Amino acid sequence: RVAPARLQRPQAPIMPVPGEVASPFSDRGGADLKPGIRIAAAPGQAVAAPEGGRVVFAGTFKSYGLLLIIEHQREYHTLLWGFSKLDVETGDRVRTGQIVGVMAADVEGPPELHVEVRRHGRPVNPLPWLAASSNKVRG
Repeated sequence: RVAPARLQRPQAPIMPVPGEVASPFSDRGGADLKPGIRIAAAPGQAVAAPEGGRVVFAGTFKSYGLLLIIEHQREYHTLLWGFSKLDVETGDRVRTGQIVGVMAADVEGPPELHVEVRRHGRPVNPLPWLAASSNKVRG
């Protein structure tokens, strides 16, 4: 007799770096006209994938510098930038919590990770999505 396969429960999204939210969500963007939030992080801090998915872009892009775009299920994409180095490439599959890059270390003041979440191409507030993980007790 064969045991039934266990269903894999999707892992909740996680904060990509520890730190304080340096700017709240705006779907119009701030002075730099980019929507999303910014998280003040430690220089050289490892950055984790907030949720599993497929890397659809990893590289330098316009004024963003090093940009990482992860495509998730349910028509969501996460855009992350503020890196000094990326550890993944376009086409890679990433797991929730997998290290995808490193924060800049050669900036004045704390470096900031820019986090933008898009659903069907439109910016949405990432904080409620990420709050699911920050409210859980870890041991």
